[in-house]
Parts: sequence; C-alpha cells; structure tokens
Amino acid sequence: MMACIGEPVSWLRLEAFQLGTVDPRIDEHLAVCDACRSCLDEIIAGAIVLIVLRTRPDAVTREDVATIKGVGEVILGTIREREGAIATDALAFRPSDRWKVVVTCPPDALTWVDVAVVEVGATTADHPMAPAHVACGNRIVVPGAFTLSGGVNRVCVRLAAEAAPQRSLPRPGDAGVACVTIRPE
Repeated sequence: MMACIGEPVSWLRLEAFQLGTVDPRIDEHLAVCDACRSCLDEIIAGAIVLIVLRTRPDAVTREDVATIKGVGEVILGTIREREGAIATDALAFRPSDRWKVVVTCPPDALTWVDVAVVEVGATTADHPMAPAHVACGNRIVVPGAFTLSGGVNRVCVRLAAEAAPQRSLPRPGDAGVACVTIRPE
C-alpha cells in the first residue's frame, strides 16, 4: 500500500477533478504523488465500468413500467376477482372474471391514469373507466372495474402528471404507457 507524500487529496476532490474541475494544486500534487494518482486511476476505471453498465444494449425493457416526468417510475399491476377469489397480477382470464388496475409509483407524487383495453389486432381501444387522478404509493387501486372477452387482451394505462392524458390507441413503448398482456384460459 502506498502512502501519500503529504496531505492526501480527498476522493470527492479527485472525482470533481476527473469531471473537469480545474485545480492547479491537484495537478501539481498528482505529478509527484503515486498514492493519489493511483486513487485517481481507480476513479477513472470505476467511471468506465459505470458507463459500460449503464449503456448495455441488451437491457430488458419492461412493458408494465413507464417513466413520467414529474412523477417518476410507474408500475402497472392487475387484480382479478373470480368467484370470490382474488389474484394479483394474474395473466389469464375467463369472461366472468372482474378486473381492477393498480399502480405503484413514488409516494408524494400524483398521476393521472387512463385505462385502455385493446384486443390484440384491434385498431381501437376500449376505455372501461374514466381517467383517474391518484395519489401514488404501493399498489394504489385505480377506481372502477371491468371484464375481458374475446382473445388476447392488452390492458394498458396511459399516464400523465399534469392533466388527464389524451385518449388514443396505446402501444407498448409509447411515452407514458405501461401494458400487461392477459390471455384467455
């Protein structure tokens, strides 16, 4: 282990220096101190690893998650009621099932939620409930319920921070849209 030749430069100052803070004293110190230069090398190596990890092209994008400016990350969930039995996040339906939508988002935030149900292949969406303005938290129930029929359905929410979102056909990947696919049994 190497020791600093004088007073060591703090990690915080070295990180700021690496990010472009101009400080001739640090430059002079690093020119003669192997220990502090070694610490700076570790910071540089760590930054490279962080950049590589943050830009992985194979990162999985979840369709049930949307990020909304002014709200944060919102996760879509479902509740299925079948003959009195409750199941959370079920992915199969019968025509007699009743469904509710839940969202999880950062506490202290508010979000508008508009639920849309789209049978796969359809060019229009059903909106079984009015848009709702909800206070965020864990698994907040969106007011209203609905049933599903036909083939494979996509239950989606379109989210907005300031006002009820415009109704249009939701597509996974659209800004402010989270979806789950529910199949018939």
